[in-house]
Amino acid sequence: FGASSPWARCGLVPREAPAMASSAPLKAADAEQGRAAMNVADPVSPSSPRAAAVAALMTKFGLLGFFTFSRAIHPLIIDKTKENGKYPHEPVTIVFMSSIVIFVFMQLMTLMQGGLEQWKQIWNPKPMMVFSVIGFVYAIGDWLELKSLGGLSGPMYQVLSQSKLMITAA
Repeated sequence: FGASSPWARCGLVPREAPAMASSAPLKAADAEQGRAAMNVADPVSPSSPRAAAVAALMTKFGLLGFFTFSRAIHPLIIDKTKENGKYPHEPVTIVFMSSIVIFVFMQLMTLMQGGLEQWKQIWNPKPMMVFSVIGFVYAIGDWLELKSLGGLSGPMYQVLSQSKLMITAA
């Protein structure tokens, strides 16, 4: 791990090890001197920069795990909603309702984290047009995914959808 690695920037890898003068037991002053030499804040303090960096890193890993799991499990859940091999509703209903929930959730998240000033920036017409087009394309992709799930079982769809990794790798 180099000094510019994400681990070193988070304070998880010492930039240089402190020199040990003797093999005598460490005292509190020695520990403080060692932390200062490694440029690491008090590891116990929840308000230290290192604790904040570790919390941010753990949040990212947690979100990655959550979205990976939800992406992997959703075809199986959708497959279980079928009755006699058919959906009891139109597939576009799921896409529409999902879009509404995401819209409301992200509006609230923006207000909570960025305040009213950042929330107002969402409604800037120029970026809204760009992201609206991207969102529309994703909605069509979701709708086509649900249409294809209508003719396949969840596990079979999952196998076929993951085959794109092999095609991409080739």
